[in-house]
Amino acid sequence: MAVPIKSIGTSAGHDRATFPCRPQGRTFCSHSFAHRRGKEFEYNLIRPGGRIMETLLRVHYDFHWQLSYRLATPRFLKAGTELQAVAWFDNSKNNPHNPDPTQTVTWGDQTYDEMMVGFFDVAVAANLDKEHFFHRHQPPAK
Repeated sequence: MAVPIKSIGTSAGHDRATFPCRPQGRTFCSHSFAHRRGKEFEYNLIRPGGRIMETLLRVHYDFHWQLSYRLATPRFLKAGTELQAVAWFDNSKNNPHNPDPTQTVTWGDQTYDEMMVGFFDVAVAANLDKEHFFHRHQPPAK
């Protein structure tokens, strides 16, 4: 992740993360986290093959007011569906929370750095092997 100087909601000023659903389940809540340049978050359901099936939520982000958003109707997740979180950032001088609009910003733990974390609450069957559901299997290194 690198947020260029003066980026405001552009493709260069965003980051995305996806989580594949192996068995089926239901999603019912999301929560956003970024630092001071966070501007907007969007949560999508992605069909196998990569197309957006449904945008669940798009919200304005405020570092000082971090909320969880509960869906009015939980969404069924078929195996193979992906949950996607997308965040946009404002690294311009027009962002009053921006500590230094002259710097390109990278991922970091401090609030003068930036990060993007999109949470989903997912309900699955009680007898499901949770480690199998939540563990991401990385392909072997080449």
